[in-house]
Amino acid sequence: MITALLLFLHPVPDNKWKLEKDKNNIKVYSHIPEGSELKEIRMVSKANADLSHAVSVLMDVEGYSKWIYNCRSAKIVKHVKEREIIYYSVTAAPWPLIDRDLVVHNKIYQNPKTKAVFSQSMATTDVLAPVPGKIRITDLYGLWKFTPLGNGEIEIEYYIRVDPAGILPPWVVNMFISTGPYQSMLKFKEQLKKEEHQVKLDFIEE
Repeated sequence: MITALLLFLHPVPDNKWKLEKDKNNIKVYSHIPEGSELKEIRMVSKANADLSHAVSVLMDVEGYSKWIYNCRSAKIVKHVKEREIIYYSVTAAPWPLIDRDLVVHNKIYQNPKTKAVFSQSMATTDVLAPVPGKIRITDLYGLWKFTPLGNGEIEIEYYIRVDPAGILPPWVVNMFISTGPYQSMLKFKEQLKKEEHQVKLDFIEE
């Protein structure tokens, strides 16, 4: 958890991140950390939106199936406290693979000095029992960062590290691991424009 957050506070040197895609104003980078065989993914983009718009999209958990790649469904399991939840989601897997599910502990917070907003997600294993017919993902860490740039523009950064579980070898996972995040970022930016997310959240300082 701390390591991933430090990627934004003390970025990994550029020569450690490989640029995999630069398309539609989205840059996708990958990096294989020491001691792992799976790629981590980091994306950077910009959008004409308020911080509240971005946070509104992330808080609409039941709407995740509209934009998160292959997300079948998502629902809040527990409100831990203000801006901290636990949610359950199901991800479709291509035949003949088995669908994945995961239980995620999510927190949203804002840096009072820089106004940057972070949404931190981590898989948790002590809330819901395994569901028959699904493979439970137990190793996932994701972090969104929204930084105000002025003139109605924000920078969007997203980092994810995930082990999809099951029997797939790392080299197969690495071939496709950036596809989902990229497609999700594309659709996330579309969601920013939706009327239901044109809101002003009282806990977000623009």
